[in-house]
Amino acid sequence: MWTSSDSKWDWYCLHFMQSNQKAIEYLKLIREWMDQHPNEIVVMWFSKHGDECAVGQAQYPDVPQEHKMEFWNQILQVFDGLLFNTTVSQLNQTSIGDLIQRNHRLVLFAADYVEFTSASPLALDSCLIENWHNESITDEQKNFDFQLCTFSNSSIRADAKANSRFFLLSMASSSPSDQLKNAFEIKYLPFDVDSRIAECDGAFNVPNITMWCPPTLMDISLLTNYYAQRTIEFAFENNWTFPNAFYIDAIDVNGTIRTGTDPINPLSATGSNHDITAYAFVDTILAYNVRIGCASLDSRNDDCQKLTDILEQRRAVYPYTQWSDTVCGRNVDWPPFPTNTKMETELKRIV
Repeated sequence: MWTSSDSKWDWYCLHFMQSNQKAIEYLKLIREWMDQHPNEIVVMWFSKHGDECAVGQAQYPDVPQEHKMEFWNQILQVFDGLLFNTTVSQLNQTSIGDLIQRNHRLVLFAADYVEFTSASPLALDSCLIENWHNESITDEQKNFDFQLCTFSNSSIRADAKANSRFFLLSMASSSPSDQLKNAFEIKYLPFDVDSRIAECDGAFNVPNITMWCPPTLMDISLLTNYYAQRTIEFAFENNWTFPNAFYIDAIDVNGTIRTGTDPINPLSATGSNHDITAYAFVDTILAYNVRIGCASLDSRNDDCQKLTDILEQRRAVYPYTQWSDTVCGRNVDWPPFPTNTKMETELKRIV
């Protein structure tokens, strides 16, 4: 967002809290990383809080167009030579190999595309993003049904590709208002605690949470990940379809998502029980991509088999893990799988 820091106006990252440094400084770090990893492709999206199609004042309130263009020109300078060029490459047709060979390795989606980039061929309009929002942990049964339907319906991603759209799926969550209020009161007004915990627990609709109010957004993210791993693993094992990209919270070491109960910050190297249990999120996505890429090749292809074996070994280090912890909301084999009729109803709702 275009905002002020010490009375100096500039572009900063903002998601509830403002970044310490200007946004351009973080973009420079990404450029450094991409130079060090010449076979990697990065997709970025510039917007105000994930609004794909709003323009002008609705997207960036009180920001003159010249300030948008100034920032865009800074971005062009930082990523010179790396930007996806729509006059040469097509997002739904150009292969990863060709993108790397052409050095079109940074795909930029921009909200308020015309005013922000002056309709530059070095960016794409973020209206091309299919931004599917996950249901909240406050209704995990509905969330579970939604994710299963999304992964099981391959036509969603196929339709997005056919229409040059980018299929993005949120598997993140947020804090319900009852949790915010009661967690604050439990910490700073510690009386009548049991009734406040009960009110907080009621906001989550997760069985067996009776004596715990998640104190922070981090705790909610870990709880969300615990149930998200189940649908990701089930989709992978059943050869279902993943989106073009996820956004998800509480990313941990080695490309995992933490599902245990210890907050990530400060980062714990060791823990007892399931404090730091994690799921092999990135390796599961990589294994899915290898499966897709190798599908048209000879089943005896040595490289495909080697990659598959390596990724399965890595996945085994951080396997899908369930356990019963009634205090912190971890249940085994819950939510129940929906009936076929319920799946059909949910599919009609989301497609």
